[in-house]
Amino acid sequence: MAPLPLTERIASIKAGLIGAIAAGCAAILLDLLNSWIHHQVWGNSFILAQSAFESALTLAFAVISGFLFGVTYRYILRQDSNPHLRTGAIAAFGLIRGLGQIDAGVLLHGHPAAMALLAGESMMMIAIAASCLDVAIHQKWIQRSF
Repeated sequence: MAPLPLTERIASIKAGLIGAIAAGCAAILLDLLNSWIHHQVWGNSFILAQSAFESALTLAFAVISGFLFGVTYRYILRQDSNPHLRTGAIAAFGLIRGLGQIDAGVLLHGHPAAMALLAGESMMMIAIAASCLDVAIHQKWIQRSF
């Protein structure tokens, strides 16, 4: 198997960085929205208080997930425009991240509506990253894998 050309590696890194930035920004915005929803529905008693370290760790996981999604998404698309590949990749990454959060959340909090919000937040974060990558590919900032 021949090694990947440097241009392919650079394009993968760019896709990963776009995915990481988009996922990080989406995670911050969705976390704020999630906190607001918790406040509106359950009041101050149910807000999931996080320390600065926990918030930074959550953001780091979102950025890492976004980077890995960006690299993988670029290779999934290749030259094919099959919409099932696109939506399947988004669903797979979003569900894995969301189900992991639910698994940890059930042990810690156990409130089904809060866990559903976390899963939805993960799906939205990955969908936003995918949309940003689609724009980057359309604008030819990064090329599809060949």
